[in-house]
Amino acid sequence: MLNVAILPHNHSFASNTYLVDDGNECVVIDPAAPFPASGLSKKLKYIILTHAHFDHMLDIDEWVNKSGAEVLVGAPDYRGLSDSELNCYMLLTGQDRGYSGEATKVYDGDVFQFGKTEIKVLSTPGHTPGSLSLLIDDMLFVGDTIFAGGGYGKCCFPGGSFSDIRKSIDKLVLLDGNITVFPGHGEQTTIKEYKKDIFR
Repeated sequence: MLNVAILPHNHSFASNTYLVDDGNECVVIDPAAPFPASGLSKKLKYIILTHAHFDHMLDIDEWVNKSGAEVLVGAPDYRGLSDSELNCYMLLTGQDRGYSGEATKVYDGDVFQFGKTEIKVLSTPGHTPGSLSLLIDDMLFVGDTIFAGGGYGKCCFPGGSFSDIRKSIDKLVLLDGNITVFPGHGEQTTIKEYKKDIFR
């Protein structure tokens, strides 16, 4: 049985970091929270970024150093890992920072496995060119593509596109309505509830 934990952060950006454990291995999605002081009870297979904005990878170096797990990022966002203009470190904090370690580029339709569980990659550009949504059983981790209440990610940052995010939303609302949506900020919703909210 899958277990999802939202890890506590120590920053002001309120980015959600999800630890997903299938009983055999685990993955972390958007490492913006510190690596747990007590460690992990299962092997960490992947560190996955829904997109390469700094507020979703604030503690990526610590996660990599302590786990040795493989980093996955949408191919169009690969440069944004280390480029402080693209990852918005410079724009929003004035810092020239980023992640310069190894990472694997992923694409729409890719499938990864941890333990006995599959992660299906959906390309959902708009907020950034390489934004991803991750379908794990009946759970969808969407980063900043959509939010509870009918919201969606800003398209005014480098590489953002309103036309692309509209296409991404159209793609997501076609999924099963009972899928639980885990956004990069804020509370959970479902595909069915999100569709109700955007058509009110």
